[in-house]
Amino acid sequence: MEPITEDSVQCLLFSCVTNTNIYSHENSLAKLCEEVNLTIKTLSQDYIWHREEFTFNAPIILDKNRNGTPLHLTSVTCFGDNIEDEWFILYIVLETTKLHPNIIVQIKDSDGEFILIEAADYLPQWVNPDTTVNRVFLYNGHIHLISPELVNLETNLSISDALRIVTQSPERTQVIDNIEKAVFERIGNYPQKIYENTHHTVVNIPAELAALLTLDPKLIAPIVTTYCNHDLLEAKMCVNMSFDDCIDTKVKFTKCLYSMLVHSKLINNVYLKKNDTDGTNIGLKLTIGFNMILKSSTDMYSTKSFANFLGSLKEKGYFKGNIEGSQEYKQLLENAKTYYANNECSVNLHVCKKMEQLMSTDEFIMLKEKLILDKDNSTLSGDSNDWLNIHPEHLNELLNRRYGKEAKYKNNDIVTAQTITNELSNFLHKSSDFDGIETNNNENVHNSNNIDFEVDTFNECIEKFLNFLVSDENQETDDESDTNDDEEYEFNYTDDTSADFLDKEIKSKLSLEKNIGTSKNILQNIVQSLKEEKSSAGPSSTLLKSVGINKSYILDSDDDEE
Repeated sequence: MEPITEDSVQCLLFSCVTNTNIYSHENSLAKLCEEVNLTIKTLSQDYIWHREEFTFNAPIILDKNRNGTPLHLTSVTCFGDNIEDEWFILYIVLETTKLHPNIIVQIKDSDGEFILIEAADYLPQWVNPDTTVNRVFLYNGHIHLISPELVNLETNLSISDALRIVTQSPERTQVIDNIEKAVFERIGNYPQKIYENTHHTVVNIPAELAALLTLDPKLIAPIVTTYCNHDLLEAKMCVNMSFDDCIDTKVKFTKCLYSMLVHSKLINNVYLKKNDTDGTNIGLKLTIGFNMILKSSTDMYSTKSFANFLGSLKEKGYFKGNIEGSQEYKQLLENAKTYYANNECSVNLHVCKKMEQLMSTDEFIMLKEKLILDKDNSTLSGDSNDWLNIHPEHLNELLNRRYGKEAKYKNNDIVTAQTITNELSNFLHKSSDFDGIETNNNENVHNSNNIDFEVDTFNECIEKFLNFLVSDENQETDDESDTNDDEEYEFNYTDDTSADFLDKEIKSKLSLEKNIGTSKNILQNIVQSLKEEKSSAGPSSTLLKSVGINKSYILDSDDDEE
């Protein structure tokens, strides 16, 4: 399998059905690939992929030297600038494992096990990138993690052994609810989320482009990305481009694609001198991107990339010694071309070929003529684009909810100066390294059902309490007898023990008052810093957030006093 490139997701899909000779089941693997891809197509029929469509592929060559890795389907999908594609892929894979209980999937991206990264707050201490190799899988709609209790961390766990452990003991490998909850919350409420992330707008574009986007709305993605990522040579080719037979039509975008297109710079064009209005800018950008793709038209099978691909197949014995030009050779060559067109060639070449095929159909010609006849339709309307404007307060709230530490206090809780300084002091005394702050495991002791009872400590506490009561009774007697005296008040201690105890009490009270004074000074400095930050995030609000205190709890009460 090729290494994972930047902004891409890799999936390996294994069949849980064990076979004596896995090489004799090539047809079964191809059938499984067809069934799984049909499920994926059904789940994503209304989804617009940003760069590449997510599908699984059977290997074009059965590699008999796979180092013990079972035969499997593969998928490497580039999601580009839209990270949402990655989480939608995870949703699809989880749903697919529910619908096909005989499969198990391993998924990761260029950062590694992104599922575990999302649930980092709930992972056990032993989990890190070096200890999770071949230990994370998706099976029957759940996340599975092979713990050290099942296989020692020092063991080099093979993929075959890992699959056997998960499929035979799924109840022992399924992760805790908190981990799955964190991941499922990040995935969101698909399939409803598909429609929440779309945006419709009315644009003025040529009739042939309108017909193409009507027949295949998903073509909007390569058109937008081609325009937004164009180079200088492509821009020069579009300087004198004409815009004839333009009509108004409603186009569906993802919010990511729409925002990219809106904020991209418009290429200077002679046409713009006569039609420099905001209403036509988006349509002009789409038209330019469409023409850039068509101008890249070439025979993909005459490219250097295809020649290298074909040479690699020959070296690996793909043609099985058949003579070039023979019937079996031609069939294998056609299979190789299909595989290359769907998986190996550039996105623009693939899209260009798809566009040319659509434009050659009778359905396209009839639809184009119909759109031209109906071009005076004035009932078209698009969606509001208010979502493009995000206020700083909303952004801070979003970032705090997504990445901030969960608050320990609510608006009606009393947050004192002593509370804040104690929390900050505890935070600063925690140990840290390149992995971040380490939480002391003793913090969760209160969740234990075990109670430790120390007899000596208990007796000492009772004795101090009784001594304090005796000294308190004597103090009240002295107060009654000396009520009318002008002499300085003196304590009468019953014994040395009670005297020492009362001295300690007085010293602790004085120390507490001193600490409270210091805490108030610290709090005043923090409050002043928070006021200077206003609505933006700063060092003081970040420090408070690290101990679970929201700055609004302090500013709201403090402002009232001032």
